[in-house]
Amino acid sequence: MTVLSWNCRGLGQPRTVQELVCLVHTYKPKLVFLSETRQSNACGKRKEWRPVGSKPSHPFRYEHMWEQVESLQRTIEEGWRGSGEATNLQDVGAKISNMEHVLRTWAERDFGSVLKKTAEFRRKLSILWSSPNSAENQQKIKRCEAELDEILLQEELMWRQRSRVTYLREGDRNTKWFQRKATWRMKKNEISRLLDSSGVWKEDKEGIQDITRSFFQNLYEKEHGVEPQAVLNLVETKVTEEMNSALTKPFTEKEVTDSLFQIGLLKAPGPDGLLARFYQRNWESCEMTWSGAF
Repeated sequence: MTVLSWNCRGLGQPRTVQELVCLVHTYKPKLVFLSETRQSNACGKRKEWRPVGSKPSHPFRYEHMWEQVESLQRTIEEGWRGSGEATNLQDVGAKISNMEHVLRTWAERDFGSVLKKTAEFRRKLSILWSSPNSAENQQKIKRCEAELDEILLQEELMWRQRSRVTYLREGDRNTKWFQRKATWRMKKNEISRLLDSSGVWKEDKEGIQDITRSFFQNLYEKEHGVEPQAVLNLVETKVTEEMNSALTKPFTEKEVTDSLFQIGLLKAPGPDGLLARFYQRNWESCEMTWSGAF
């Protein structure tokens, strides 16, 4: 008799369910024993508690995997052009904010959770594999496997974006290393607390923001009582008037376009959550000509 015993964390998570289904399908155990590592009270105290039924607020991020869905391009074009023409920077900001709302709504309605969809298709395949063999059943299995392959590609693109491993191409195997790379980046970039000027640790979001803002304001603020002209008089002039005129002249739309297309496709997005890939991919189709806005 084959027995499967698994001590894991996150039994309710879609990825855990996926791996469990694969193990059961591969080894076909007669008995499955599951246990979950208990979290200590010390770890539990660090959790953020929310009212029952409320959802955590996650910042918007443009997802590379969305591009596998045909309706995305039409949604982007209609959302961008439907918010009017950009004649100044305020209009540009309004169009970008509207695009965030459009894409977030589209993702919830037409895309959903790729992890949940993967788990659901694995569950369907498991049921089909255990059903009596027939021509109709084989056709269902082929269709389900084809849809699962498409969803697995989307999941691979998701982990590629989160891991920021630029030397990996679409089609590489979706391994645990791929996912650990993304988890490691998240832990590395996370700031859990900061020490303020009075020696008190701040762990809340507002406190961390205040310390960060104050630090950079003080860093780049002009120091009173310091007169730099005496030092500047000793520095030989390198920038001529002609060079200065070329550097300070109004920039052109071509310069903006050239700079944009030199940015890595999946580099970290700005506060708007839109990757450089979004602008590069839709620059011509959405007629993103902002020359009059600058």
